[in-house]
Formats: sequence, structure tokens, C-alpha cells
Amino acid sequence: MSGIPRTKYQTISVDPLSPTVGAEVAGFRMDGNCSPSCIAEIRQALLDWKVIFSFTQSEVS
Repeated sequence: MSGIPRTKYQTISVDPLSPTVGAEVAGFRMDGNCSPSCIAEIRQALLDWKVIFSFTQSEVS
């Protein structure tokens, strides 16, 4: 959603699902190979959007 001032992300992409709560986060893997800066941005996205989803992840073990 455009027009919503939020954090600029460098290592992940964040696509808001509503104007105030919820976003899809992509551009990373949940298999343990996420850099510290990537983890920090995922945490920031959670703080910014309160709920985050990652629909593109395959099986995580």
C-alpha cells in the first residue's frame, strides 16, 4: 500500500496488507542462513506492522 511512511528495508521486502496492521515479508530464508541485518529487519517489520506473514517459505525443519 502506498502512501504509508514506514521503515526502509535493505535486505527484505515488506508488502503491507492493510494500512495499519499486517504485512507480507519476503526475500529471506528461514533455514538458519539469515544474516544479522536480515534478522534485525524482520524484527523491525514486526514492530512496524504488528503481524508479519511469509507465504513463500517451503518446509522449514
